[in-house]
Amino acid sequence: MIMLYNREMNRILLSSALAWMMTFLPGLSRAQSCLVTDDLRRAAGMFVSCGDPVMHQGHEYATVEIGGQCWFAENVRYLQSVTPQEDLGIEARAYVYGYSGTDVDEAMALSAYQEYGVLYNHNAAVQWDVCPSGWHLSHHTEFYAMGEFLASNEGGKLKATGTLEGGDGLWSSPNTGATNETGFSAKPGGYIHTSNGSFGVGLHAHFWTPANAPGASKQGFALRHNSGSLHLQLDHQNSGKSVRCVLD
Repeated sequence: MIMLYNREMNRILLSSALAWMMTFLPGLSRAQSCLVTDDLRRAAGMFVSCGDPVMHQGHEYATVEIGGQCWFAENVRYLQSVTPQEDLGIEARAYVYGYSGTDVDEAMALSAYQEYGVLYNHNAAVQWDVCPSGWHLSHHTEFYAMGEFLASNEGGKLKATGTLEGGDGLWSSPNTGATNETGFSAKPGGYIHTSNGSFGVGLHAHFWTPANAPGASKQGFALRHNSGSLHLQLDHQNSGKSVRCVLD
């Protein structure tokens, strides 16, 4: 209720400010009016253009432009319900790495949630409102386009820098090629696998796309601690992976 109240107050305040501007600043050019309007929207906490933060389901997300596409610069944290990581299933489910309970507040208090966000099975990723209005779950074509734009060391350019061993990062050594020059800031949140359970924190970052693959598998992409590449990764739809959103 508080979040909805604040949004409504922002809308009212913005409308009042815009009305004032049109009444008392009639000499502004169209370009000047647009700049003032954008500044007012940002001041009200609204998304205007890529690079601005965007609010969704009570969480604020950084955004970054890569090759003409606007991406979330962090993993989605929306958690309407949480399932124990051992309890895999095809119906929509969400997991927090290393958590075996069902209490959402308890799961959200964990460091794994704070650092890496939520791991969704494929149905949760495509059925739940993981992305705000005007955004969508990243498509495989958008990952391919991003890889083509980055041309070389594409995975390294997407990974957060530093290593656990060096005390300055979350990736295990050697964190090959990591520069994060894109600002994508991929962290190694691992994934929930049908045969291995919780797997790969510090070693891998996995992201779902809506795309199908043979059998019960779905398409995703992965970054690895020992590779500077962006890898296509096919996994069973029950697996838990991170999610990134792209502007429509």
